[in-house]
Amino acid sequence: RSLKDYYVGEISKGNEKNVRAEILLNNLEYNMPAGSRSENYTNLLETADSEYDTYMYQRNHDKGKSTENETLFLDRIEMLQKSLDKREEAHKEWENPSNERLLASGYRDMGDEYFSRGMQSDAIVAYEKSAEWYIKAIYHAAAEKDYDEMKRCMEKFEKLGYEVEKLNEIGLDRKENIQKMIEVYKLFTDKINH
Repeated sequence: RSLKDYYVGEISKGNEKNVRAEILLNNLEYNMPAGSRSENYTNLLETADSEYDTYMYQRNHDKGKSTENETLFLDRIEMLQKSLDKREEAHKEWENPSNERLLASGYRDMGDEYFSRGMQSDAIVAYEKSAEWYIKAIYHAAAEKDYDEMKRCMEKFEKLGYEVEKLNEIGLDRKENIQKMIEVYKLFTDKINH
């Protein structure tokens, strides 16, 4: 839908990001996180944490080797994806900003893994998913008035932007979409902090 469906006033190229931030701010109370913690939610996160710990162990172990083979890399990515899948399943029960932040960080890890192997088209897909989860985490943290979590997520979102800039084989439009959202959410968080 067009921005004009959400905003009364003039929208120009110069104020588009600010208009987007205003829309986010104005609709905040209607976008509270849904769901609640259950035993299944807790079990899913415990499994996700365990799988992520295994991924980190594999990553640290494999990086110490002078040459890394493809099988080790694929096993490591598979373990990371399992962890992310469990977190996404948990998210369907409870939209929690800290879980959303960990999803965003996990997808950034995946993007970094792909980037380190020169697989930039896979890296941008992972970075785009990371951006989506940071956006959810920031917005839900703001809705819950958890400003420390919101700030933590925003800082990590901005750092993702530096990683995205390193992708020199990816079309400018995909990189600019992420950078634009970082700018919009920075304006949004600045409005909340004032």
